[in-house]
Amino acid sequence: MCEYGLLRMDIQMKERGTIFLDCQARYLQQMPDDQLDDYLACSAYPGLKTRFRALPPDVQLAILNQGHPGPGKSCFVGSGYQQACRSALHAGGVADGALATLGF
Repeated sequence: MCEYGLLRMDIQMKERGTIFLDCQARYLQQMPDDQLDDYLACSAYPGLKTRFRALPPDVQLAILNQGHPGPGKSCFVGSGYQQACRSALHAGGVADGALATLGF
């Protein structure tokens, strides 16, 4: 691959990383603690909430998307937060295949 192609790939990867950080700042960090507690319980996350919040945004999304909604359960899956984050990532150029690896 020519030097230009490698440079363009590097720029695209950085842009996508920025999109994930934007999703984290706009949606994941804004989520109230009690809501996050429900979402983490739904996804069966075994760790502490503070540890979860320290994870990279793509890892956070993969964990939250493991939840299985059911009666009386509040899960990230199907929530407004999930839909807003998915829309922002998709609009930012994250491909459907990449979103699928995160559980979208």
